Amino acid sequence: MEDMELWTVTSAQLIALASLLAVTLGTLRKRNVLPAESMTEAFRTAESYLPEGARPVGANLLAHMRMIAEVTARGTDKDPPHGT
Repeated sequence: MEDMELWTVTSAQLIALASLLAVTLGTLRKRNVLPAESMTEAFRTAESYLPEGARPVGANLLAHMRMIAEVTARGTDKDPPHGT
């Protein structure tokens, strides 16, 4: 596998893992297992651990994860994005 293909596969896997984690946090919040303050603090802490060189991309990923977690926590039963 060429380097660019490997990077694309690895990136897709990391995004899938991040999405799964965000949905899990949102589900825990929805079920009142995880207080809202704890979810907020988890994202704040994660952002504080980003190395300087990874901050722009990492902060963007965390913002998307936060959005997914919040939408999941609100508990709408609509179809997920992309019809999956």
